[in-house]
Amino acid sequence: MTLDAFAVLLDGVGIPTAYRAFEQENAKPLPFICWLYLNNEAFAADGVAYFSTRRVQVELYTKYVDFALEQKLEDVLTKAELFFTKSMEYIESEGCYQVLYELNI
Repeated sequence: MTLDAFAVLLDGVGIPTAYRAFEQENAKPLPFICWLYLNNEAFAADGVAYFSTRRVQVELYTKYVDFALEQKLEDVLTKAELFFTKSMEYIESEGCYQVLYELNI
């Protein structure tokens, strides 16, 4: 999957989405998604790279814990056959929750 195709996939959640962050003048109210390309992971055998994936991070920001919205995002990822890990934290300084998904595309 290309990074462009992944961006389109995330748009299917139905909330504002941006790569890395929204520009200050275009800041969106909660909830929203930011995502980031982290790195390439290549798999090799016999000195030859035979498979490569892109590691990405998806950050869902909400004012309150929103299990239904989390499930909607997870359904989009699962339907695209993407395996992910998930964690959550409260960001005191921003007054919001961040649900973090890490996956390979």
